[in-house]
Amino acid sequence: MLTAHAAKGNDPYLQAINTEGNRLESLGKAQKEHEQLERLQSTRKSGAATPPATNATAAPTSIQGFETALRDSFPGSFALYSLMETEDKNQVYAEYRKKKSDGTARFIPVVMKIIAITNAKRVPVNTK
Repeated sequence: MLTAHAAKGNDPYLQAINTEGNRLESLGKAQKEHEQLERLQSTRKSGAATPPATNATAAPTSIQGFETALRDSFPGSFALYSLMETEDKNQVYAEYRKKKSDGTARFIPVVMKIIAITNAKRVPVNTK
């Protein structure tokens, strides 16, 4: 049975567990999005028919446009991105701006950067 304090959702320990669980779920989604992007890129390189366009096809030039395209096309990656500090978000956006291709291929390094930053910032679990 939960204490009144825990039942109200004010328990910092439970909040930390929920936050980490949400982060891990989003990380799993972001990794699946990355795999889909890689498959899409391989398909395009092999000369197969181009899949239907997504919201990421148009190349937004502002950070707001970038964030909208990321949220609409890659929700798992956007969930992780939204948890980042401003400095980390700037690194992700810089990665996007470096890539000059259009369409979803432009988001491959973005999703990889989001996953890399998230993994680097994760607190190691004590397994004692």
